[in-house]
Amino acid sequence: MIKKAAVKATVGTAAASLLFLPGATMVAAPSLELMACSYPDSVVTTTELELAKSVVRRGERNQARVEVRSSGPTPRGEVRLTIRKDTRNGSKVVWGRTKGLNQNGVARFKRVKTNLAPDTYEVRAQYLGKCRFRDSSDTDFMTVRPRR
Repeated sequence: MIKKAAVKATVGTAAASLLFLPGATMVAAPSLELMACSYPDSVVTTTELELAKSVVRRGERNQARVEVRSSGPTPRGEVRLTIRKDTRNGSKVVWGRTKGLNQNGVARFKRVKTNLAPDTYEVRAQYLGKCRFRDSSDTDFMTVRPRR
């Protein structure tokens, strides 16, 4: 009876599958993801955040469009949109959503939270680089006014 064991290991951005066969030499093969990402974080990206409105009434509908570009292929992956409020100890995330980029490198957020206390908030779009694409981000500000 022949017994075999397979182990998959991931360290940082490297991954390999190991196959053990009794009386045989151990064989390692890089994962498909590693082969597709032969140069992790090698492509510089630019993220552009566009809010439909920079000043809103509390509870009023707002939207955001985020586009990620590179000098090479269209970036893939996800964008995280957060709203932050300044505090005495730094800033605090009061809302956040993650969306995947479409085939053109764009993510649309159809409902950006505006039911917040009247104040000015930092809105940040962060591209979570995938494979060979580097992370990038853009920041805008949204002022929430009281309801009438």
